[in-house]
Amino acid sequence: MPTSPAPQTWLAQGLALGQQGRSRAALDAFEQALIQEPALVAAWQNKAVALLHLGRADEALAAIDHALTLAPDDATLWLSQGTMLAALGRPKQAVHAFTEATNRAPDLFAAWYNKAVLLGELGSSRKGLAAIDEALALQPEDAEAWCSKGVLLAQCNHPRRALRAFKQALAFAPDFAPAWYAKSVVLRQLGQEEAATEARRQATQLGYRD
Repeated sequence: MPTSPAPQTWLAQGLALGQQGRSRAALDAFEQALIQEPALVAAWQNKAVALLHLGRADEALAAIDHALTLAPDDATLWLSQGTMLAALGRPKQAVHAFTEATNRAPDLFAAWYNKAVLLGELGSSRKGLAAIDEALALQPEDAEAWCSKGVLLAQCNHPRRALRAFKQALAFAPDFAPAWYAKSVVLRQLGQEEAATEARRQATQLGYRD
């Protein structure tokens, strides 16, 4: 009688299927791995990712929560939990998860970045600035992070500093449409209509839509 593949084989198969965009088949592979090894953290984590891709965010969060009971100090699990909580429209809990991630792995750029963006959305822009500065210390040439810093500075009523941040973003990624659009908004607030119109034209030309 043929033996069933080992859990790690199922895990590898699931990862390969996920990279091919075959989330349903990947989910089946991760579940097979977990039948054989219920405490396989990587299978729980990747099962959650597959579920999220299938639009089953509540189940994805439950899978990550279970993984965290097995490996509570794994920063990447906290990052995944934060991402899923944000997708479920639970930003305050997501911020808490990203904080847990950075407490365990201070060099985790994505956790700092996501935390900063959510803090801005929650109206805590000054705290968001502190988080985005941590992200930029890790990846100083990240255009999205510079753009997010500009948005946060604008929210804190620092429009000229915001423009400098957008300038940095565009220096690293001249075709980054969101930075052109955000720049146009701040320029208009400063009464620089001609420059604002040009920045908005650039954003539109690059495919930006409100």
